Amino acid sequence: MTNEVETISIEKLRKLDPSFNEDVFVSKAKNIYLSMITCITERDITRAYASLKQEVRNKVAKRINDSLSKNEIRMYDELNVKEFDIKSVELTDDEYIIKAKLVSRYLDYYLNAETRSFLRGDREERVTKNNDLEFRCKRNHKDLSKVSHCPNCGGNVDYNYSGLCPYCRGQFPKEDYDFILVDWVER
Repeated sequence: MTNEVETISIEKLRKLDPSFNEDVFVSKAKNIYLSMITCITERDITRAYASLKQEVRNKVAKRINDSLSKNEIRMYDELNVKEFDIKSVELTDDEYIIKAKLVSRYLDYYLNAETRSFLRGDREERVTKNNDLEFRCKRNHKDLSKVSHCPNCGGNVDYNYSGLCPYCRGQFPKEDYDFILVDWVER
């Protein structure tokens, strides 16, 4: 099997995967981004962990660790998504790939972690950032709505946002069920 990449239309993706809904995907993609950025402010990656591939987790963890080492909190105040555009849909033998551009806006500043006093940045004027995002989902993905037991311990679960089983703390393999963020470039 070769794993060549073929560019396809949203319509073809819907035919190949009848469960795909563009509006639902866009909403989830925006929420993944917002959760990921919130993790940096909260200095805890748990909220978005299951929706991020390891390489993206590493980027988020680096920002968190930088803040922790400097004893500061990076604020993304009044964070919102200004625009979201699907740039391409691609198909391989194994995966669906969606590349998108997300434009975010926020007040970008830093606080002292202990005193919560202002250190630097701009609390008055929002910055605008362009983000290139790449999401991937397995072509033969499982139906997330049918998951009721942890694949690790068998316990009854209603998976929380972290993707961790509340009983065994095992990691839920979200990439087997849905799109996850595999690349993030902020410009």
